[in-house]
Amino acid sequence: MKEAMTYNHSMDQRTNNEWIADLRADGDRQAQALQDLYAIFVEGLPNALSGKLSPDDPEFETFVKSIAKKTIMHVLENLDTFEGHSAFITWALKLVIRQALYDLRSKRWQGGKLGDGFPEVPSSMYNELECKLHAIYTPRF
Repeated sequence: MKEAMTYNHSMDQRTNNEWIADLRADGDRQAQALQDLYAIFVEGLPNALSGKLSPDDPEFETFVKSIAKKTIMHVLENLDTFEGHSAFITWALKLVIRQALYDLRSKRWQGGKLGDGFPEVPSSMYNELECKLHAIYTPRF
């Protein structure tokens, strides 16, 4: 990707409760949490999708940023569904991977430009992609 956001590992120092509180807060506190979550998504997705999409594609960066933004909206709308059985970031990363795979399939089936030339991404790849993403980002408690 041309302009990768810088990932600050201090972002993963939040506890589950801190993430939830920060994302529900107003003003600068929420804005910082949203920016941190966006940066985690934008950094993690290219690695999680390696071998499935070429980062050299002219639409790749736009695709990753779009997925990150869409997933953040989904996270905000569904904060109450987070049960705390895993780290908040693990839950959020799972959502961003699923959204990326869904959008890739949709674009391919609709004849969208981004999906052209890319192999079909079968459902069985969810676990493999999640493992890759977890390997590059392991939350600390």
